[in-house]
Amino acid sequence: MVDETELESRDELRHRAGATFSANLKRLREASGLSQENLSLRATLVRSHVGKIEREKLMPEIDTIYRLAGALGVEPRELLGDFYWRPDDKDGDGYVTSEPPKKAYKA
Repeated sequence: MVDETELESRDELRHRAGATFSANLKRLREASGLSQENLSLRATLVRSHVGKIEREKLMPEIDTIYRLAGALGVEPRELLGDFYWRPDDKDGDGYVTSEPPKKAYKA
């Protein structure tokens, strides 16, 4: 059974990931001088799809992330942002942080 804290952590991760991706996509698209329509054509996506992602109405699938990054000429991580999920070894939950991992986690 999933407890309230775990759900809050998942919701926080989903919200931050979506908000960060949307903001980065819009910023990079505008810096490239591309309209949503031009970006969608370069990424072989429907224009409304790009608009929904920028407005945080749609979370992109992994192939869409790679298509958008390629169409913008950037690495996917530039769209994803700099935050990480950390498992909490004490209670099995986890949390979102801006600190990159210092070592590999062992299962």
